[in-house]
Amino acid sequence: MQKKVVDQITITVVFLFFLSLLRFKIDLSLIPLWLGGLLGAVILETDYLFQVFLVQPELPVAQDVRKIMREFGVIKGIKTVFERTGEIKNLTFHTIFFQVIFYVFALFITTSSGSVFGQALVLTALLSLLTKQVKEVREIGELDKGWFYRLNVSLTSDRQKIYVAVMVIFFILLTTFALK
Repeated sequence: MQKKVVDQITITVVFLFFLSLLRFKIDLSLIPLWLGGLLGAVILETDYLFQVFLVQPELPVAQDVRKIMREFGVIKGIKTVFERTGEIKNLTFHTIFFQVIFYVFALFITTSSGSVFGQALVLTALLSLLTKQVKEVREIGELDKGWFYRLNVSLTSDRQKIYVAVMVIFFILLTTFALK
């Protein structure tokens, strides 16, 4: 779990540093960029907490977390959720359906909003989803079935790779919109 967190933070920091350099400014105006970016990197991870505490409280991990929280406190319970993310299926934010809707939302934010904070937040949230997808495609050759949970769609591994490649291209385009 700690390696995942370190990897995600590293990718986010490199991306934010890249954006900072491309903005050709090194001053206090970068604070909203970095705050939005760091928040965006972790905001979709709340999906695991929603599933355990609200959507799927019947999961064994949810029952274990409630017991741990009673005995050891909230922080230990939350830490347990993130240590056992592999046991939590049918996530809401980690689906193709959500990703496509979020891309439309991100398009609106990056093209219509002057908020650097908001732009950085949506871009790093998308980057978080993309890095997970790219990692799955590289390591196991296809996306986990959970990404298709809300859709009755079955894509071959080749089509999944094309989908991820298209999402990477859209992400690059959104990033260029945010830089203008």
